[in-house]
Amino acid sequence: KEIVEEVSEKDEVKSRILPNKNDQIYLKNRAKKQIESEVKGSYLQRNMFDKLKDPMYVDKGGIISLMGNSIIDRVIGKEPHDNRY
Repeated sequence: KEIVEEVSEKDEVKSRILPNKNDQIYLKNRAKKQIESEVKGSYLQRNMFDKLKDPMYVDKGGIISLMGNSIIDRVIGKEPHDNRY
């Protein structure tokens, strides 16, 4: 939760999402990949290297992917699960 809140507040993340909030293709592909990279960086800053090797976190549809969805939702102001990216 802390990482989702932290990444959601970054200006560079907001500047990628908000101008493109109606462009689902951009959000699903480019923006989400960049956000997932930010999330991974937050894990590294916390010395949580083991999470980045765990398939439950890094596989498609894993925790980091879900965090990316939550960050996009949070920045746009949507309720979780309104839309999937």
